[in-house]
Amino acid sequence: MKICLVGTGPWPLEDGAIITGPGIRLRQFLEPLVAGRHDVVALLLEGERRHGVPIGIAHAAEAFSPEEILDPARLASEMDLSFTDVVMGVGSLMPATAAARLAHHLDVPCWIDFFGDPIAELHAAQLRQGGTPDNAARDHIWKLMREALLAGDAFSTVSEPQRHALMGQLGLLGRFGNNWTVCKRLHEIPCGVPDHWTTPGGLPDFPVILRDKGLNERTRYVFFGGSWNVWLDEKTMARALHTALSDDPELHFVCCGIPTGPAGDQIRTNLLRDLDDHLSAGRVHEIAPQHLDA
Repeated sequence: MKICLVGTGPWPLEDGAIITGPGIRLRQFLEPLVAGRHDVVALLLEGERRHGVPIGIAHAAEAFSPEEILDPARLASEMDLSFTDVVMGVGSLMPATAAARLAHHLDVPCWIDFFGDPIAELHAAQLRQGGTPDNAARDHIWKLMREALLAGDAFSTVSEPQRHALMGQLGLLGRFGNNWTVCKRLHEIPCGVPDHWTTPGGLPDFPVILRDKGLNERTRYVFFGGSWNVWLDEKTMARALHTALSDDPELHFVCCGIPTGPAGDQIRTNLLRDLDDHLSAGRVHEIAPQHLDA
């Protein structure tokens, strides 16, 4: 099968490039497709500089500017997309919209991966900036998102809460009608980084802020450094942490979540409430992101 995969560069963990969530998501989708002997063409939204994927990982790969990647006729003229069976857009909103347009241009099915909810991300950003609504930005994001929602034949998200949000968005656009079988094409694919992606490196100095809390280089701990986003599956996270902390009395949990506003604060509260027994025992620690280098 020939698959056209639209994603966001840079490819993670290559040549010291900055690791990004969309870049990790790109590799998470691309590697299994190539391992499954599919013929993959990767079209990447460029970052600060053009990053391809490692030679040999895909049939062909090229990076494009935002204007270029949203122009399906240009993509088809610059890349050999003949005999493409399906187009997949993964990692961020623009690749999703680009995939929707390209699939329509090529008249093939389309898989849309929403790695985070674009509307929720915009709302969280506005809350961090004082809560002033930006209607123009909202309308622009919804316009791009609507294209992808209307075009997708299958969808994926990173968590159950985000899948539920996606169901509401699809319902708003009338995608269900009287046929709920579309729900079978909504998939949850959690994000992850396999061991073989990483290489051993030198360890930085142990953070003083953690040493002040009684931890040291020999302490075993789980570290959370993501944002308190509304699509975070805190129930699954709390259940996993509770199991790990209960099974290993020497294990600690260090939380360095980045605030995202009232909704994110509630998710943080829910998680810490579910870990209250371990918090009381001094095995759950919160640190502010700005203190991590201290």
